[in-house]
Amino acid sequence: AYGRDPEVENLLRALASPGELYPILVGGSRGGKTSIAHHAVNRVARGECPAALQGKRVFEITPSRLINALGGIGNWNSAINDFFTRLHQSGLVLFIRDFHTALGMGVRDGDSTDLSNVLSDLLQGAHPHLLFEATTRGLDQLFTERPSLKSLFAVIQINGLQRDDALTIIKRATEDLEIVHEVAIASNAQDEALELAARFQVNELLPGSALDMLK
Repeated sequence: AYGRDPEVENLLRALASPGELYPILVGGSRGGKTSIAHHAVNRVARGECPAALQGKRVFEITPSRLINALGGIGNWNSAINDFFTRLHQSGLVLFIRDFHTALGMGVRDGDSTDLSNVLSDLLQGAHPHLLFEATTRGLDQLFTERPSLKSLFAVIQINGLQRDDALTIIKRATEDLEIVHEVAIASNAQDEALELAARFQVNELLPGSALDMLK
């Protein structure tokens, strides 16, 4: 999450305040939401975080994986209350990625209740440490269908970067890619990646779209 220190600090402050609103990172695809969340988690693991987060363990999950972990379509609804009670008691932090996909998730024949229905009730009760991530469009649709959810979240907007800022991040990320993959990346590859991303990945944001080109 190079160059995203303000967003990381904002996230850590929000996450350290249970009993208030749940922080949710919102933005377009490939704009850096998950990277910012992971950087914040690394800060927690190193103890470089507010006192309320010291010593916390963080787990990541998606709505579909949560459904499966709770026993699948036929069983999740009866297990989720106990899961959130135990989560609250444990003091763990749960990062729910792609939260907008909870809409319509877990529906079974003869019952229209989905994961977003149940969470809209659960999140107003016990307040465990939770962090969410969603796309702008997906979250707008979720809030339209489940308006009671909107008042529970503190939105942290993550915008895509302009070319110059994105290039700075890409140059630093290139150094990491060279070490991890034991390769040398040509200096002009970074500019070419930006050009290709701008031409062919118009629905995705910088810097992620250009980094995809380099990878």
